[in-house]
Amino acid sequence: MVEIIDSEVESPDRPKKEGQQASSKKWGKAVLGLGFCVIPSLLLRGQARLGISPVQLVILLHIIDHWWYAEQLPFPSKASIASRCNLSPRQVQRYLTELEDRGYIKRVDRFVDHKGQQSNYYDLTGLVAQLKKLEPEFSSVEELRKAVAKRGGLTALQQGKSDQKAAS
Repeated sequence: MVEIIDSEVESPDRPKKEGQQASSKKWGKAVLGLGFCVIPSLLLRGQARLGISPVQLVILLHIIDHWWYAEQLPFPSKASIASRCNLSPRQVQRYLTELEDRGYIKRVDRFVDHKGQQSNYYDLTGLVAQLKKLEPEFSSVEELRKAVAKRGGLTALQQGKSDQKAAS
């Protein structure tokens, strides 16, 4: 079963959810009318930690763009990914193999009656699991950043740690 990451780290420099109106103000209704996809910020922020190259990330983003429902695996063709990324299908196949070798995706054969094999399904369970594993570290750094940003900041944080040590 495939899951979508549903948690979000609040940040003071981002407004809370204001729905589609805020997105429409940024991008315009006509642009959003052609579709959009949800990408966990942790995928972008943790890219280097995950060892995902820029081209691998772009390919993952194109696969994620086709992942509309948690229970339905995406199945874009290598040819469509290649044309969107200005790559050859063979290059896309190599990057998909690298992503599969790293455990971020799993290709699953897809057959349609009377048509034979079609484009693969892409199971992103491995990527989701790696992001969930990375999340606590990023969350603790975010909490520390918030604590430092508060009035009294680092001094108050250090004082709190000193009080905890004294109590032990």
